[in-house]
Amino acid sequence: FDIESTDLEAIMDDHYLSPLRVAATSGVAAQHLVPQDATRMGLFGTGEQAGPQLEVFHHLCDFDEIAVYSPTRDHREEFADQYNDQFDATVQALEDPQAVVEGSDVVVTATNSNDPVFDGAWLDPGTHVSTTVGGDYSSERDEIDATTIHRADRIYCNRFQQLLDDRQGNLYELLDSGELTREDVAELGELVAGEAASRDSSEEITLMKNNCGMGLQFAGTASLIHDRAKKRDLGRELPQEWFVTSKDGEEWSP
Repeated sequence: FDIESTDLEAIMDDHYLSPLRVAATSGVAAQHLVPQDATRMGLFGTGEQAGPQLEVFHHLCDFDEIAVYSPTRDHREEFADQYNDQFDATVQALEDPQAVVEGSDVVVTATNSNDPVFDGAWLDPGTHVSTTVGGDYSSERDEIDATTIHRADRIYCNRFQQLLDDRQGNLYELLDSGELTREDVAELGELVAGEAASRDSSEEITLMKNNCGMGLQFAGTASLIHDRAKKRDLGRELPQEWFVTSKDGEEWSP
């Protein structure tokens, strides 16, 4: 909707938009945290969230090699084949999770897992880790283990209070036990605004916990797509009167 006029601007598929806005948020953090000389990415997951995450990170880093793991062989091989055709980088489907992590400058988890998908001890110094699953008070899920969090020199999230309100994964448990404090976890907004430090050396392990969705993400992503679609004359125009009501000769928004 147009904020000023309340006119309906477009109808879009939120299942298409949602993975894009999640990946874009991971990408904002990556711009500040990924090592400048990153050449290899390790990706866990091949579903709806994984593709956009891969596309965003490769767009930013232009990897030479991308290693992909999914517990289902057909899924990881089909995914690798798809992106081998799309990218100049070599995209490999691996059957060993450890081989995905070791040697990777960036490790991204975009799965539907209830349990950690790799051992944090496998991480090389300097790796940037980006994760999306955090669980909550009703489902104690997490894609990463406590070892990964303990090894991280710098930890970031979208919104700190959400970690506490939803009791999200291992981070909440470590905060609740006092092993971590508020000072150990910076918000993405603080990072972007320069109020929190970013990577200080090529040896630091950084962790981004993409821990909550925001309506602003949908609005920003949808607005960008809408503007680009109109410039390219894509989509189908619908009469505005279909979406307003009339009263005493005047039109009103829905």
